[in-house]
Amino acid sequence: MPSPVFNVLNFTAPDRHFGAQSTALPCSPGDMITLTASIQYISGGMQPAIGVWFWDITQTTNYGRMKICPPNTDTGWHVYTFTVTVPAGAQLMTVQSYCEYIPTGSGVVNAQLTANVFSGSNVTIPVNNTTNMAVGETVSITHVTSIHPPVKTVLNTPILSFVPSTSFNANLGADNFFSGDSVTGAFVPGSCYFVGFVPAGTALPSGTASATQWAVSNYRVTQNGNPVYMPLTTFASTTGFSYSQTSQFVFPLYYLSLFTSEYQTAPNLYAWAAALISPTMDMLAFTQQMYGAFNLATAVGPQLDIIGAIVGANRQLPFQPVSGAILSAQPYNLATGYSIGDVIGVTQSGASAGTVEVISMEAGHVTGLSVVTGGIGYTTATGLATTGGGGGGTLTVNITASSLNSAILSDSDFRTLIYAKIAQNQWNGSIASIYTLWNQIYPGSRMTFIDNQNMTCTIVLASATLTSLQLQMIENGLILPRPQGVEYDFTTAMEPIFGADLDNSIIAGADLGHAS
Repeated sequence: MPSPVFNVLNFTAPDRHFGAQSTALPCSPGDMITLTASIQYISGGMQPAIGVWFWDITQTTNYGRMKICPPNTDTGWHVYTFTVTVPAGAQLMTVQSYCEYIPTGSGVVNAQLTANVFSGSNVTIPVNNTTNMAVGETVSITHVTSIHPPVKTVLNTPILSFVPSTSFNANLGADNFFSGDSVTGAFVPGSCYFVGFVPAGTALPSGTASATQWAVSNYRVTQNGNPVYMPLTTFASTTGFSYSQTSQFVFPLYYLSLFTSEYQTAPNLYAWAAALISPTMDMLAFTQQMYGAFNLATAVGPQLDIIGAIVGANRQLPFQPVSGAILSAQPYNLATGYSIGDVIGVTQSGASAGTVEVISMEAGHVTGLSVVTGGIGYTTATGLATTGGGGGGTLTVNITASSLNSAILSDSDFRTLIYAKIAQNQWNGSIASIYTLWNQIYPGSRMTFIDNQNMTCTIVLASATLTSLQLQMIENGLILPRPQGVEYDFTTAMEPIFGADLDNSIIAGADLGHAS
């Protein structure tokens, strides 16, 4: 049986406050409004939201808004339901979906009330500290009764203003709180997640614009328990904003669609069921995100370490990588006898395979050099001897070399090692499969595998893209699988290699290709 699909509105907003809204419907102070919505954060640096806004009759003065924001820590579907009382003065209400900046916060809020406070708007709340508080950010005020069983009252409310180290102002509604009650951050700084009511006059979070994508589906609004029809009908027309309608499977709606037709339109049952499955949907979205976190192509840091442990690869190399490759070279003396295009080996104790090419001359002297192969083991030095070329090694050079490589692999190199280890674990023992492994891990590079028929193999590597560290990983047996008892001898060819019928970065003809 195919999975059911549901209508989904997809949005992309370039900045905050761009989205869509419904036409306004009448409401009265004291009405009970319930919003139940399925919403998905997809990407971007702002917080997507869907909510109900309350207005005066001219729709110019706002009296607060109910807001539902999904977490930006995953890209799964979430369903939430929330009920508010229409605030005094409101005569119209609209449904809107839009973006706001994400409150950044500077750390954890953890304070206690130092006096009793009672219901009302813009109440001054004395506290023992205001550390990490900021206007517009939401805090939770919690009171737990001493009776048995205890009753907990929790109010999520935005900070309207605060006096450092002394107090902050917030709307308490009908709730009372007492000295010693706790005040904590209601969200993780930088997180989208918010479900609650934002009173009029609350300062908007500051931040920066970032193109953000989100989706909403099958939201429902009830007024005093009766369903009201409030489709999104007006869409932003600013440059960079877009929307589309698609049909797709939506996890929360699948479970809510299992009610029989008799109850499909029962608003209270629908909202109750949404509230019931909401924590399960949050957990499901989190676990779905885990698949992406441990996708080898995109995993980073600790996730890569775990994958490595599973397949038998270690981020810590079993050897200390040799310091660097030649980054640049200049003539040190006025050597003669060379020609443009001569490739010259650079000699330094403990180093090998570094070569430079003569690219300019003046009055018979070498004036310019370029690096052909960086080699390994070089350190920055002056007056190094050379070999080869028409001048017979009379040229001395100054070089700049890369710094010492760390034995702790970067994510990129560790990912390559993990791919190689997986391939080694599945190797069928054939030379052909070694070529397949090489082409998958180092596409665009060339490896020639020569079976010497005496329990040794010669492997010729040719690539301008392989780094010194990657060459050392290969030569230390971490990349290519090796049959037991067989010795590998590695050699690195200068590129491009001399050959006919090809002209690319690996093989080239006369005057371009190297014979060694």
